Amino acid sequence: MAALRATGAILDSRYGQNRTEMTQLSQMLGLSVPHGIVACALRGLLSETPPASDSAAQERHYKVLLAALDLFQITTASNHQTTAQLGHAGMILAMLELMQKTDLRSLPAVAAMLRCLELAAEVSGSTALVLFREFHGLQAFSTRLRQEVDLLLGLDFQGDIYNAEPPADDAGVAHWLLLEEVTARRRLCRQLLKNIQVALQCQEVVQAGFANVFQGPLMEVLKDRKSTRLNSSHD
Repeated sequence: MAALRATGAILDSRYGQNRTEMTQLSQMLGLSVPHGIVACALRGLLSETPPASDSAAQERHYKVLLAALDLFQITTASNHQTTAQLGHAGMILAMLELMQKTDLRSLPAVAAMLRCLELAAEVSGSTALVLFREFHGLQAFSTRLRQEVDLLLGLDFQGDIYNAEPPADDAGVAHWLLLEEVTARRRLCRQLLKNIQVALQCQEVVQAGFANVFQGPLMEVLKDRKSTRLNSSHD
């Protein structure tokens, strides 16, 4: 994990400073090919499933996966050739499968994965084509958003939880855990809305008529008065 974070920091700090150096780094990491070092490592992490009974292993897995996704996002921003890796059907499928995870521990990695797809779809028409036409990305984002809204509204909190006074007794632990979950799910909802926005601005989606997903039940969820909780300015 430390190596992934260090590599990402180096790439981020050198962004836009030396084109020759960035090209050399891209070649070393295999950023312009679907089976480069970064892509293979990320696909391996995405396909790994730690035992549900081993919480420590799950926590380690998601931390390493988050670091790999952050590195992938940095390389995509600094070198658009990285999208050749995301245009590979196997990579997109693995990422969309990660989106099925709903447990609290996985949410930061799911949000990071969505940021990768958002950026790649913005800079690469081929990636957008695979994501939205072949794998129905807009429908997948919309379905997960509806699911996440339902999970968020099902949590046991009333009013503004951020300004609520935490209990002084043992219930305070539950309060902070609830606050953590509300925050994580709101962040994920906002990221999903960004991905949907990118999709609706994508030529592939417009031409294929996929935007009519908003004529269905999802639109009713987004219009629901209760969904105004998502507009909180708090993270």
